Amino acid sequence: MDKNQATGLILLFGILFAYFTFFAPKPEEMPAVKKEAEKTAQAQKKETSRQESALSALLADSSLRIDTSAIVLENEDLRIQIAPFGAQIRSVELKKYKTWEGQPLHLLVKGRNAQSLQINAGGKSLDLSTVPFSGKLVKSGDSSVLEMKAMQPGLGLAGLSQRFVLPAKGYQLRQELIGREAGISEKAELRLLQDAVQLEKDILQNRTTTNINYFEKEEGFSGLSETSLSEEKAEVSKPLGWVSFKQKFFNWGIIAEKEFSGLSAVQKTDEADSLSVKRMEARLALNLKDGSVSFRHYFGPNKFNGLKKVAEDYDRNVYLGLPVINLVNRFITVNVFSWLEGAIPSYGIIIVILVLLIKTLLFPLSWKSYISMAKMKVLKPELDEIKERTGDDMQKAQAEQMKLYQQVGINPLSGCIPLLLQMPVLL
Repeated sequence: MDKNQATGLILLFGILFAYFTFFAPKPEEMPAVKKEAEKTAQAQKKETSRQESALSALLADSSLRIDTSAIVLENEDLRIQIAPFGAQIRSVELKKYKTWEGQPLHLLVKGRNAQSLQINAGGKSLDLSTVPFSGKLVKSGDSSVLEMKAMQPGLGLAGLSQRFVLPAKGYQLRQELIGREAGISEKAELRLLQDAVQLEKDILQNRTTTNINYFEKEEGFSGLSETSLSEEKAEVSKPLGWVSFKQKFFNWGIIAEKEFSGLSAVQKTDEADSLSVKRMEARLALNLKDGSVSFRHYFGPNKFNGLKKVAEDYDRNVYLGLPVINLVNRFITVNVFSWLEGAIPSYGIIIVILVLLIKTLLFPLSWKSYISMAKMKVLKPELDEIKERTGDDMQKAQAEQMKLYQQVGINPLSGCIPLLLQMPVLL
């Protein structure tokens, strides 16, 4: 036996000794541990049996047919699948966009997102994601309307329904909970989860441009850190207008018809999961009026002019830079880019044209700066002569230089000011 083998055996015996001495259950504790494990297993088995019995009873009732297949809502821009249990949005496809691999772009992916309405009915707390709903798809004008009714009258949910309204085009879906006859209390909670999937080639850049943003009625726009890959949290107890799960080029937003009364949000990154960009969760406190509440979903691109129409300050999901730069982008760059986008199909050509337009716009300032620098260059021999004549007397040198500038008609700052004025636009 060599030295390495001996060391390995000693370490192994040391680990086993430490475990059996400090961590392993004592003989007298074993019956209690075993009993607790059996108790937990029995409870889980009982709950599973209860759920299966409830489902079997529902399936046995011919008046309560449960279709486990998703119902599809579709318009020009979106294809949305609604699951029967909980009337949850299972997946959302943006029909006019593709992933970096050229595949259909699903903003919400089955198995990587969830929505749950937590209500109180008849004095009992209930998670609607466990309640089956029956759906009926109808047309109302240019909109598609999906009516979904709860199928568990035994829980006191007779008359409880959810409604989804999708216009003929656009990226917004309206959702309503209607429970006037179900005895639902005024307080409820909407729980949301999105495990964002990779839509662009660079997953690290995807992760550092993904975060939860929200809008407080009093404090305004705020959000969790984009660039952080560690866990970030936010707790808000004041009224909110909206919450969004923002990615680099797309976002899922939940917009209140009136207001949400509170928010608990958390985001974190599992860097070992190559399919996951960032996991984002939010709990929104709802105030129901007559057992009912409504809100809107936005599933779409981060286009500034489009987001302005969604809700107050919702366009802040697009970062336009620091204050001065923000103004230039908001009122000039974005509008010119959108105008060019309507006429030219190539973003590469648009960017080239935009650069040429900006340079043309800034040419008068650039020309003034150039003329000023040319004059200063011509005066350099005379300035050197003044410096040589005055020696170390800086005050006298500056006085003679200013006198020379006045005679020639040069402002020494005239070359700097145009450059400074160009900086916000160029940035």
